[in-house]
Amino acid sequence: MKTKSFFFSIVISFAVFACEETDAPVLEGDIHGTVSLNDAYGFPVSDKSGVQVQLTGEDAELETTTDSYGQYIFQDLPFGKYYINLNKENYVEADRNFSMGHIGGDAPTLISLVMNEIPEYYYGIDSMTYCPSYSNFNIYMHPLGATKAFKDYKNFFVHCFFSQSPDVSCENFEYSFMWITSSSHSAVYYTFWYGNNNFLKEYTGTVYCRIYPQAYYYEIWEGATANPHPVYPETLGPPSEVFSFTVEGITRTYPDY
Repeated sequence: MKTKSFFFSIVISFAVFACEETDAPVLEGDIHGTVSLNDAYGFPVSDKSGVQVQLTGEDAELETTTDSYGQYIFQDLPFGKYYINLNKENYVEADRNFSMGHIGGDAPTLISLVMNEIPEYYYGIDSMTYCPSYSNFNIYMHPLGATKAFKDYKNFFVHCFFSQSPDVSCENFEYSFMWITSSSHSAVYYTFWYGNNNFLKEYTGTVYCRIYPQAYYYEIWEGATANPHPVYPETLGPPSEVFSFTVEGITRTYPDY
């Protein structure tokens, strides 16, 4: 009986030792990142220094800053999921709350992120047209306070707020949506939106509108409702003057083709 008991304890000890020996090692490796900066007019910024880079994971909370090339390094991090947030005054991330999987090992994980400058210019609204049958709602505008020409073939973004209250703003509105605008050589902006304009049918009398230039960020594309774009005031530039109109006054009919 003593012999059997001794043999059984050896088997258990060997099994535990074998299990410990075959556990996969935790791979560690570096994360190399680059941050690109675009100014409010669509041009790249040469000096990319001073961006605060915050990295968080299950067992990590680190921070560093970029050099003049926009580069940064986090060393010897175990594999896992990490989040990176960028901070720089007057800039906003193109991808908010960016997450990535870090494998670890000899080859570093490479990350390339972008920040866009929050505009300092604003817009003047020239006129509006609306065709209910085609659901076309057009706003004609031009930038004011711009200090240089806009980059050709660059998309810009505006957030439009509507209300029947004259003090309409990004904090006081009944309806809002984001539009893409395209630059032209004459620096006049024309916006064109196919979508659900039923909100205009709910208005009677005078409607008030105010438009803010907006730095691009990924979250504006989430959602698929009539008003899918959340409002993040920190991404908005100065507002336009309040533009007033009536639905009847901007309604027009297009010829049938």
